[in-house]
Amino acid sequence: IPGAGPANYFEIKGFLGKFGLIPTMTDHFCSTCNRLRLTADGKLRPCLFSSFEIDLKEPLRSGASFSKIKALFYKAAEAKEKERNLRREDFGRVMSQIGG
Repeated sequence: IPGAGPANYFEIKGFLGKFGLIPTMTDHFCSTCNRLRLTADGKLRPCLFSSFEIDLKEPLRSGASFSKIKALFYKAAEAKEKERNLRREDFGRVMSQIGG
């Protein structure tokens, strides 16, 4: 089943719905990835495996304008890399700290 992002989608006959798997180690899709990651504590990351984060919680809580919030999303998107070294260990936080 085709999707609009990096996941490969599957259906199981006899069951409702579908699920997607993102094969980060076997399929290096960084150059075509269209995803950003919002962490559980309000930070926006260009990639799950990036240590670069933009604080969204503070601007949202302080009433920042739509254009300011939009600019933060653009900044995160511009920070996306074309390829990642997924074997490195400097991701900053583990998945349970990021959320997801």
